[in-house]
Amino acid sequence: MSVPVSHTTHSPASSSQAQPKSILLVDDDLSLAALMKDFFIEQGYKVHTVHDGRAGLAGALSGQFDLVLLDVMLPILDGFDVL
Repeated sequence: MSVPVSHTTHSPASSSQAQPKSILLVDDDLSLAALMKDFFIEQGYKVHTVHDGRAGLAGALSGQFDLVLLDVMLPILDGFDVL
């Protein structure tokens, strides 16, 4: 049995007055982080990237992001320590 898949595109800032949702991307793989950042920006999100656990923890605690995407294997503090 197959399940139909919807390919509806959702823009987080569909009205001109809405602020785009913000994402904190924590990943030490610079190429992957750049690829994901580009993707989310194209979808209408505001993205801030950091590349180690300590910076990720500081960003997450700042309260300025709607979502934190957190890698597990990070320098300084790993993702589990950040959680």
